Amino acid sequence: LGMTDLLTGKKLEKMDYEGKVLILDVWGTWCPPCRMEIPSFVKLQEKYREKGLRIVGLTFERGPMDDNAKKRVTDFASEQKINYPLVIASPELVSNLEVQSFPTTIFVGRDGAVAERITGLHPYEGLERIVAPMLKK
Repeated sequence: LGMTDLLTGKKLEKMDYEGKVLILDVWGTWCPPCRMEIPSFVKLQEKYREKGLRIVGLTFERGPMDDNAKKRVTDFASEQKINYPLVIASPELVSNLEVQSFPTTIFVGRDGAVAERITGLHPYEGLERIVAPMLKK
């Protein structure tokens, strides 16, 4: 994957995600709906980690990803008790993922194929309704 977790400094290894259900959350600290949705992802990760759910937050900050931006992200992460890796989403990655609005959430099945893609703020129940059946496959 070649990405490093902003919170732990660890590299994300492909083998940690193979055969898992993956949620990619493209978000930024500057985006109120993104911030409001984070507690739902924390709760999903807690509830479904053992069943094979992995979440990665693709963090897109406006302006340069300098120490100030990183501090904004890590402060927010500790405040929200984020329990999954956050990686810096480059403008190229955001463009390759065809992200038009924030947040954008991409659900990837155990087979590695994108199963669902949603934009905007969704309640916990809505997110769980997508992910729970995917974990049963």
